[in-house]
Amino acid sequence: MLLRTLAIFLAPLGILVAWQENALVRVETSHSHKRRALESMAGSGGVLVLGSSNALYGICPRFLGARGVNLANVSQSLDIDLELLQVVLDRPWRPSTVVVAVSYLTAYSLLEETPEAWRLPAYRHAWGLIPSPWDQRLVASTWSRTALFTPRKALALAIHGGDLASEYDPHGCFLSLARSMSLGDPVAVARSRLAYHHSVMRPGHRLGNMDRLEKIAELASRAGAKTLVVLMPVLPDYHKGMDPAAWELVVHDLRRMRDHGRFALLDLSEAIHDPAMFVDADHLNAWGAAHVGRIMAIDLGWTGTPTSQLGQSRAGPEAQTSRLRLQ
Repeated sequence: MLLRTLAIFLAPLGILVAWQENALVRVETSHSHKRRALESMAGSGGVLVLGSSNALYGICPRFLGARGVNLANVSQSLDIDLELLQVVLDRPWRPSTVVVAVSYLTAYSLLEETPEAWRLPAYRHAWGLIPSPWDQRLVASTWSRTALFTPRKALALAIHGGDLASEYDPHGCFLSLARSMSLGDPVAVARSRLAYHHSVMRPGHRLGNMDRLEKIAELASRAGAKTLVVLMPVLPDYHKGMDPAAWELVVHDLRRMRDHGRFALLDLSEAIHDPAMFVDADHLNAWGAAHVGRIMAIDLGWTGTPTSQLGQSRAGPEAQTSRLRLQ
């Protein structure tokens, strides 16, 4: 009798949960938006962009004058980049160039060990990537879309639907048109960003991440693609606050792999000095992304999209670009 009563009570709840889970599949997220962008690609040629949020904001195929997809995301680390490349290469499209953004933070960190680890379950839902840490596999949100949100938000999205990727362009890039560091204090923002980055960076992760980067280049090469590693721009105040010894180790590793023919290397870390091109100390806004696109397009031999297509450029005479070459 007790079991029957319990079953009668739980049945409607189970139906509600099943309906909600199914309804949430239709909610557009950054990952589902990028997955659809990838599914629209076919044949061969074009660019695949991997990396963390600095690539999400700062490298867009349309500014390179190329077709392609940006699969970079917030706090995405190189272990995830490697898995996503494997997902891409299991599909019909074959990119001709794989661009991997590397930064001070991503060289020394893994997403699973940061406060942003709550983002890992989204990769399972969109890409089928099972989190490596066992404790993350036991998290409800890894297996339930409902658990990705608060109960109220999950129900609202299930009923009304929603687009959580409305600010992303068709290639999967997040282009910030409204925000600019010219309205803030670059020194204070740089210190704040560095304080967080230093809190999650671990010296022991550098060699593992360099190994993952080398594996990305190997996979790309087997698929007939070239790999371009890009050191992303940061404001001068951020660069001054970096541990010079730690950064030099990363640059040395990258140059060594470049010299052994693993990939091409483009150092843009000190390429832009104008705060008006940044959202914060290490993220470009749309004007900065267009500027980087032109630099990369020249080095890659492509035709970049002019900044004028964004409207009036905010890149003033303060914008400084160091002498760059594809190394």
